[in-house]
Amino acid sequence: MRYLTFGVVVLAVFAVSAVFFACKKAGETRAAETGGETTGVPVNFPSEPYSHMVPCGENLLAFTKGLSNKFILFGKNGAVTTDSVQMGLKYECFRGGACSPGGETIAVWADNNTEVWVLLLNNNGVLQKKLGPYSECGCPVYDEFGNLWYMAEGNLFKNGNRQSFPQGFTLEVDSIDVSPDGRYVAFTDFEGRIYEAAIEGGSPRIIAENKSFYPPEYTPTGQIFAATYDNEIWLFEPDGKGLLLAEGALPHPSWYVDSGGSGLEGVLYVETDDHWMDVTDSEIWIAETDGTLYQMTNTPGVAETYPEDWNNDIIAVDGITGDLVHIVQEW
Repeated sequence: MRYLTFGVVVLAVFAVSAVFFACKKAGETRAAETGGETTGVPVNFPSEPYSHMVPCGENLLAFTKGLSNKFILFGKNGAVTTDSVQMGLKYECFRGGACSPGGETIAVWADNNTEVWVLLLNNNGVLQKKLGPYSECGCPVYDEFGNLWYMAEGNLFKNGNRQSFPQGFTLEVDSIDVSPDGRYVAFTDFEGRIYEAAIEGGSPRIIAENKSFYPPEYTPTGQIFAATYDNEIWLFEPDGKGLLLAEGALPHPSWYVDSGGSGLEGVLYVETDDHWMDVTDSEIWIAETDGTLYQMTNTPGVAETYPEDWNNDIIAVDGITGDLVHIVQEW
């Protein structure tokens, strides 16, 4: 495994063998597993103060932070396909986005203070359609069938069309996720409780209310995972039974599947002793659904945040420099 932090040039390279350090699982310690060495061509991203990114198939949608907020669409090798400035998109803030399962369509959440839009682009960055405007809107997500979902003005929208679900309940949520089969939606309310409800109708039910949670996500098998405001990550079964996966974790975990041969699959997250607003050092871990933990990086001086699965590698943002960190693997 190689750990590569990129601005205009390679800033740092840490070459180590791909050893995963297995930690506690239900009070036990498991032996470490060892993978192969890594190879690959470094992806040399332009230097920007990035805040987070969204993998889009072989492409990568990255957002910058600060007053010059914009989004940039990269190709497979880090070449800029387009960005919001080149497209002439004039909004105060681009707050996030999502990509369809095959990466053909990209949805970007655009805010200009008085109204919010969902912009639909093709994978070449060409604007296809604008949904809105809305007075408020949550970050869009795609289900496994390519349908686009988001919350806006207290209602659930599918492909730009308002849904009648759920009856007698106002969706006071920021971000949602849709189950792999497209039948359920999971979200949090303003008190941080996790709800799940059937899209076809019926009242939402509480999955978890003993903690204050960030917006939840589904695993490919329909379980729900979410980070808490006190730096934990939990996994919930459909019946609400919960398993504490990790402590000392930053918000914004994601799902990872290594299709390159190791079979590793689980929640990708960042562990640190720092406050989430001032991260100076961190490492990336993976928590399998049985609670087994694997340390994926060992990079003193690099503060990885917002890790994502990108084409069987891991992409993250250095919370200190704002550079993109590309973790290349080969098994």
